[in-house]
Amino acid sequence: MQRSDFGTLQEFAQYIAQLERDYTDKLFHALYKNAGNIQAWYNEPNKVPDAWVGKMVISPKEPSAPWEQVGEIVITGVINREFPEWFPIGLPIGSETRLSSPDAVIHIDVKTHKEGDSDLDRTQDVRPEQISSDEDESYVQDTRGNLGDSPPKLPPYYVFGPNLLKVTISIFVTGLWRK
Repeated sequence: MQRSDFGTLQEFAQYIAQLERDYTDKLFHALYKNAGNIQAWYNEPNKVPDAWVGKMVISPKEPSAPWEQVGEIVITGVINREFPEWFPIGLPIGSETRLSSPDAVIHIDVKTHKEGDSDLDRTQDVRPEQISSDEDESYVQDTRGNLGDSPPKLPPYYVFGPNLLKVTISIFVTGLWRK
């Protein structure tokens, strides 16, 4: 596909919006289908506490950080298992997981929280290199103004050669674990 395949910019924007819905739905259904596995795999370290108890450096500022990483690893594993046709793409910027499909480059960032975190109901931190824009200096905005300290860094699409354009899709997954 190439951008000239669309008669208008509006048609191209509608195509991108539909791709975003389709990929979000696919990811949601894969995670929902694997909810039991996610919980089991997350709890797997508790079967081997001698392998890790007392061996991790725990930050006083972020004591739950190791468990947040466990959640991110498990969810990324589910995604890799559910979508083997999406292959890792070694882009130098983007979210934690960067995958290429036939029509998109999918950036997936997992945010994990423990139950009761004060920031769970607030806006999540998203770095500029995790979202895309078609304007070099355009900030993402909310009702109070610019979000972040710089504009988005990802392109809205990638051109991999003649007739090969892939849309940028950024997806954020928020996981919650009980204390």
